[in-house]
Amino acid sequence: MVMLEPIPSPRRWSPRSWLTFSLRTMFVVVTVMAIFIAYHVNWIRQRHRLIVEEDLKRDGHVSWSGVPGVRAPGVLWLFGENGVNTTFVMVEGEDIDHLTTSDMGRVKKARQLFPEAIIGAIYIRIREDGSMYYWKAVIPPDRE
Repeated sequence: MVMLEPIPSPRRWSPRSWLTFSLRTMFVVVTVMAIFIAYHVNWIRQRHRLIVEEDLKRDGHVSWSGVPGVRAPGVLWLFGENGVNTTFVMVEGEDIDHLTTSDMGRVKKARQLFPEAIIGAIYIRIREDGSMYYWKAVIPPDRE
């Protein structure tokens, strides 16, 4: 008597088959997601540090203003970051036409960290008689 081997049935598609992946694939996906999250958390940390530094230069005066309608750039809103409408950078120059290189560097950094915001400069000095002299100006993007 001849034994016949069963004919293998064609592989059927199952809902679980697309969920199958290797351990290496999982490590790659987790690593890519960790890098993505670390980049955005670092961006948020740098934004907060700039705000604190500018506030300390101004003795606690607020250097930024959040407006409910402004959304944080990219996916920062997924991390709970609020958008900023305007931010002012403390400068050393006596007027808007005489900003120092370091002033322009701080303005450029503020523009990179807050692309959604209007970036301005503020100059505050207390005169010897106790009166305060200051000016504020919006820095157009082409001035950098």
